[in-house]
Amino acid sequence: MFTKKIIFGLVLILGLLFWQNSTVKAVAKLPKITMLCEQKAGLLMAVNDGFSYFNSCLGKGRQVEIWGTQGLKGDQGIQGVTGPVGPTGAQGVQGLTGATGPQGSGSGTNSAGNVNFISSAGSQGPKIMTNDGIIWGYSSDGGWSNLNMNSPVAVNQIAQWDDSLLLDKNGDLWWYKEGGDGWSWSNISHP
Repeated sequence: MFTKKIIFGLVLILGLLFWQNSTVKAVAKLPKITMLCEQKAGLLMAVNDGFSYFNSCLGKGRQVEIWGTQGLKGDQGIQGVTGPVGPTGAQGVQGLTGATGPQGSGSGTNSAGNVNFISSAGSQGPKIMTNDGIIWGYSSDGGWSNLNMNSPVAVNQIAQWDDSLLLDKNGDLWWYKEGGDGWSWSNISHP
């Protein structure tokens, strides 16, 4: 009895294997449909599939549908509606500091010859600041003389100068005043 069950099981397994193999081969031999013709009633008929007798649609005005092949490129469609503005992106990282440029010959718009600034403040008479930052004073009895109160910053970094006050392009205010070591420029910053 046991042997009959084993033989029946083997026959059943072999039968299932044979059936599965024959199904795969049958599906592989099915025709590949590449064209369909639409008939008047709306039914589709396969043509040019390597299996049917027809290689093209019969009659006039019937639409041919192509399956599984690349068709011709169609015309470009119309431009779509512009979408809404997206959210603002995150700020990028700060770039590298650039190299310092060469020293200019004066402060730019204030330069006239070798004179950058003039000041008529104070009772000592007029003063000028030259391209090199030297401050000169004029007296009626001796002419021009170096006052030894040279600019504390490069001339091209000065935004405004008037006698004993100087404003640099960083917004710092410098004051020429007497201190413990005598007269000197002091950076009194800004408010």
